[in-house]
Amino acid sequence: MIRRAKQDSGKIKAATHLLFLICLCSCLPERFRHEKYDCSGSLQTINTIVINKAKTGNHAKVVSPTSETEANITQIDEQTAWLTYKNMQMKINRKTGTMTMVQGTQYRKVSCKKTVFTM
Repeated sequence: MIRRAKQDSGKIKAATHLLFLICLCSCLPERFRHEKYDCSGSLQTINTIVINKAKTGNHAKVVSPTSETEANITQIDEQTAWLTYKNMQMKINRKTGTMTMVQGTQYRKVSCKKTVFTM
């Protein structure tokens, strides 16, 4: 009888530890974030912009109808990302997906469809 009570308390203790570990793992920050801005409906020169590593100095992938190139991330925070692509400055609103492009004296503002995949 005493032995059985010890076995049952050991099982309860193990189940409690397992439940605690599951709760702890669910609170971990995201390990991977993939932001995609689809501008194909608004622009002919840029289809999508993909940001994987959202840090200043990293690169974002710019996909055009004929090629894939990189844009330098010059500044980024939770609200805005600034990219340099060829001789163009791009400002992306990370909340709404709106992109503003400045190339010389030309200014263009377009709406892109934003999708985010996190893990």
